[in-house]
Amino acid sequence: MGLEGDLRDLGLPSLLQMLCVEGRRFGVRIQRDGQEGCIFVDRGEVVHAALGGVEGDEAVHRLLRWPDGTFSVGDPAEVPRKTVETSWTHLVLEEARMFDEATREPAAAKTGSLSLADLESDDTLENDLIELLGRLEQYVNKLLKGSDDPSQCLRLLEEAVNQVIATAESALKTDPERGALVRVLLGTRAQHPQLRLVHTQKNRVSLVTLGKLYRSWSEDMAERARLFRDVSTGLAAIVESYFSIFSGSFNSTTARQEWQDTNAVFLAELREALACIRF
Repeated sequence: MGLEGDLRDLGLPSLLQMLCVEGRRFGVRIQRDGQEGCIFVDRGEVVHAALGGVEGDEAVHRLLRWPDGTFSVGDPAEVPRKTVETSWTHLVLEEARMFDEATREPAAAKTGSLSLADLESDDTLENDLIELLGRLEQYVNKLLKGSDDPSQCLRLLEEAVNQVIATAESALKTDPERGALVRVLLGTRAQHPQLRLVHTQKNRVSLVTLGKLYRSWSEDMAERARLFRDVSTGLAAIVESYFSIFSGSFNSTTARQEWQDTNAVFLAELREALACIRF
């Protein structure tokens, strides 16, 4: 496998996810500002990493913090000694947790009273989310109209999820390189294992692999339906996870509760539309 790219287009968390899901052996070279690091993946796990004189888990953490740079992926003849003892999912989640805590520290220093800026911030976020729900309602209507074409429904779900991610980036100023999407995917895969067929690229979900599999599916219809149900409900769970992130961004308890009540109605509509899809 020969692959080269820019970390601004495909972040390291997403790249690691893609390589580990492949379940093969890869060597990744990452370069930035005259520095060079490497990560080796073998059968679904990160086994070795190095950056300067640092190796192992700490090297992975430091590389995950790089906001930009270039990478190249190759098929190494052999993997160096094992220096990484922690699973790649834990490494990505731990790095994302530390980043979240660091960004929350300034907010924790606020007083208990809301300022005018806080209230204006809530109003702006609320307006953005109202616009988002308006767009998502259109997708639900299209899902109902196209309920006899599961492949088309998957494409609509892909677009809807990416609308939610785009709103998170613009309204919450989330950093796409910090692996928020990968973290959400990892959190939902435990209940929806078929989400391993969903990949990420440029901080957006991609159903290209799933679409090809679905179109060429030769098993019985019951198995095909189970595949669709698991993936579609998993995508709905991704939307719900982002809705929770939005909830935590409100300063006002009242505004937060209003948003939670509103998005609960939409999520019920979405799941009802998915249940109507025919095979």
